[in-house]
Amino acid sequence: MGSRIRVPFTRREWDLMKEYYMSSDVDKLKEAVAMAGDSVHVAAEMTELLLRAIILDRETDPRDWFGLGYLRIVYSTVIIRVVNYASEIGQSNMSSPRTVLNAARELGIPDWVVEVRHAAAHKLFPSIPTFRKAAAFCHNWLWSSSSEIHWGRPVEEAMNAVMKEETVTPCEEAVGLITKYITYRMKHPDKKVSDQEIRSSGVVHEVYNFIVADARDRGVVQDSLVKDKIEKRLINS
Repeated sequence: MGSRIRVPFTRREWDLMKEYYMSSDVDKLKEAVAMAGDSVHVAAEMTELLLRAIILDRETDPRDWFGLGYLRIVYSTVIIRVVNYASEIGQSNMSSPRTVLNAARELGIPDWVVEVRHAAAHKLFPSIPTFRKAAAFCHNWLWSSSSEIHWGRPVEEAMNAVMKEETVTPCEEAVGLITKYITYRMKHPDKKVSDQEIRSSGVVHEVYNFIVADARDRGVVQDSLVKDKIEKRLINS
C-alpha cells in the first residue's frame, strides 16, 4: 500500500484541470486524467468516477440488460465513495463518533442521498433514475458545498492539502480492486484464471497481492497452505 506520486501544477494547469473536470466531454476527461496522474486530491478521483458514470449512463442502451447492470455497479461505487468521504470529513470535526447520516449531514449531504448509499451497499440497487439524481447532486456538491475543501482553493493551497493526505486506505483500495475485477470478469465471463495470471500482472495479480498482504497484516497468512487456498479461490472464481 505505497504512497502515491504527487506532481505540482502551475496556476494555468490547475485552472485547466478544473475546466476539464467540470466538463462531461470524454476527450477533455481523458486529457485531465493524463495531466493529473496520481497528483490531485481524492475529490478529483471522485469527480472522474462521477463523470464516468454520467457518460456511461448517456451511452448505455436502455434495452441492454447487461449494460444497465454494469451501470448500477458504477453508480453504486461512486455514490458510496462520495458519501463515505463526506462522512469522514464530518467525523473529523466531531469529538465523538456519529452515524454516517449525521456526519454527512454536517457537510450538506441530504438524508436521501445517504439512503441511496445505504441501499447500494446493503440492499437492492436503487433504480437508474434514483442513481442519476444522486450522482448529479454529488457532482454539484463537489463543486459547491465542498469547494473550500477541494476545487475552490488556489493551486498552492489545493496542492498543499494533497501533499498532507494520507495514503489510500485498505478499504478504498479494496473498492477500487473490486470495481476493476468486476469489469475484467464482465469482459471475460468465460475465461479461466491461470496460475501464471495470478503471479504475473494485471487485475487478478493485484487482487491476489492485496488479499495476501491484508491477511498477512492480520496474522492470517502464516504458511504456504493459506496462499494456496487463496490461489485456488481466484482460479475458481
